[in-house]
Amino acid sequence: MSQHTGHASGSAAPEQTERRVLLVEDSADDAALTRRGFAKHPRIVLDCVTSAAAALEAAARTPYDVFLLDNRLPDMEGVRLCAELRRRGTRARLVFVTSVASETLAARAFAAGADGFVVKDGAYLDRLAEDILDLEAGR
Repeated sequence: MSQHTGHASGSAAPEQTERRVLLVEDSADDAALTRRGFAKHPRIVLDCVTSAAAALEAAARTPYDVFLLDNRLPDMEGVRLCAELRRRGTRARLVFVTSVASETLAARAFAAGADGFVVKDGAYLDRLAEDILDLEAGR
């Protein structure tokens, strides 16, 4: 478990809130890259799983703020996982992170309930981390 440090005044400012993030990525290299990229953001608590089934199990146990979804998973397409998470009532942000810059895939992801679609490029992890930390408290 990670620790939460309160704001100096005793109340936590929204920008000081921890963000629980689940990365659903079957590539060990991409998962390691994400871990390294987010390591400089201590308020992001990152968990990683390698399959849709593991993601659904983790979602049932842990109230995540954000899911980072790969589309090519060994047991289910990420678009189907996104739709299933929404069907199960998750209010977390669902963001696709992919190397595939496809308008068709992006449209399918948004139709399934995704909140974002990020194409992996040079500095995407820093931008993604800042976006996660900027989320409104409670959403």
